[in-house]
Amino acid sequence: MHPLVKIISLIALLIITNLMSHYWVGVICTTMVIMAMVYGNGKLLAVVFRMRWLWISMMSIYALTTPGEYIAILPSQIKVTYEGVFSGLLQMLRLLTAIASINYFFSNSHKMDLLIGLDALLSPLKWLGLNVERFSARLFLTLDYVDDFAMNSTIKMDFLNKLNEPTQFLEVQYLQIPHVPLTLFDRLIISAICAMCVGVIVFKVL
Repeated sequence: MHPLVKIISLIALLIITNLMSHYWVGVICTTMVIMAMVYGNGKLLAVVFRMRWLWISMMSIYALTTPGEYIAILPSQIKVTYEGVFSGLLQMLRLLTAIASINYFFSNSHKMDLLIGLDALLSPLKWLGLNVERFSARLFLTLDYVDDFAMNSTIKMDFLNKLNEPTQFLEVQYLQIPHVPLTLFDRLIISAICAMCVGVIVFKVL
């Protein structure tokens, strides 16, 4: 399967998740979390834990600012609504779906595959004068450095100290993006994904 198909599938999943009802969001979220836990890199729980303050802030904002029926069992000074709690949980499920999907996607794709897919996705922008190869190469090298630092637990230096070591970052590297053509099967899958997204959007609007 062409890497472009994986990227488009990820984008389509995130779009559909934001348009589906809460029932389907729960189903999709559960599925992606299980897939990320089983086939991912095992870092999903750590990422979710690191975002704990974001979860708390998101729930607090929705629960305290969304109008609706107040939860009677809480003290009168705390104005929390059922609708706010529901909206907060729904947004948390959508965000968790995105995190699990990205974790699964990056764990099962080589960085070069991501580079090929990104280059193919941005290739139409060449008509506007954008140097897609240069942009994709810079992104690839950035991901490569970030991955090295993330996996190396012995690195204790801060960012400023790292900036004082230019020779460690300015090593000459030659990167060539291979051209992988789309097969007929890949084109059919992309067409089906786009048609499904359009169908969901039209159904949601109507």
